Amino acid sequence: MRIGCSEPPAAALAGPHTRVAERMIELARGPLRGREAMLIDDARSDLRLASVREQLAETGIEAASRPAAPRS
Repeated sequence: MRIGCSEPPAAALAGPHTRVAERMIELARGPLRGREAMLIDDARSDLRLASVREQLAETGIEAASRPAAPRS
């Protein structure tokens, strides 16, 4: 899963994917801000995604990443 588009998550996703995407955006804009990239190798065991554990199981998402923003 890659988060980095300008569309809100609900515009491109549906159901439990939306909540997972929203949590990834919260992390990217909050505690992980300033990092060039975000990689979560094991989404189900990562404590930062504990609030969406049920949605992760429902969707089958196992890992997630956010690529570095392009440099201007």
